[in-house]
This record gives sequence, structure tokens and C-alpha cells, in this order.
Amino acid sequence: MFIIHVTMTLKDGYADKTLEGLLKVRPDVLKEDGCGEYTITRLGDQVFCFEIWESDAHLDAHMKQPYMTEFFEMTKDWHKDDVIFNRYEVAK
Repeated sequence: MFIIHVTMTLKDGYADKTLEGLLKVRPDVLKEDGCGEYTITRLGDQVFCFEIWESDAHLDAHMKQPYMTEFFEMTKDWHKDDVIFNRYEVAK
């Protein structure tokens, strides 16, 4: 089990749209096998995702869901900087 912390720094005017899009897919993501948490928040021009996944296979399947690939395509030009992915293993 691991936690993913995603940081997106967005161009002016796109943080609200990004937050809105992620909150729209959140109910579907939470129903996915292996998803323990999918929390979205915003601070200024940054949007943060905090996710818990049971395995790499579950995360890989999540990234291929049609609603996620559609979101990634829609938002690809909205980012001011590279998206930052941090991964933390859950201590046992």
C-alpha cells in the first residue's frame, strides 16, 4: 500500500477548472478496485491530490480509466510547471 501526493501548478485561471474536473471524477475513482483514498484540494494556483492505492497494478488501471485519460488530455496545456508525483510507502 502506498500514498501518492500529486502537485499541479497551473497557469492563471486554470486551478478552478482543474479542481472542478478532479472533483467530478472523484466518486468514480473512489469506486475503483484498490483505491483507499482520493482527496483533492487547492491552494492558490496549485491543486493537490492525495491518493492511497493497494498496488502498482491498481494505480496503473486507474491511470487508464477513460475518465482519467480524458481529463489528462483536456488539461495537458493548463500546467505552468511539470506535475510532481511523490510516492510514500505505508509503514507496516
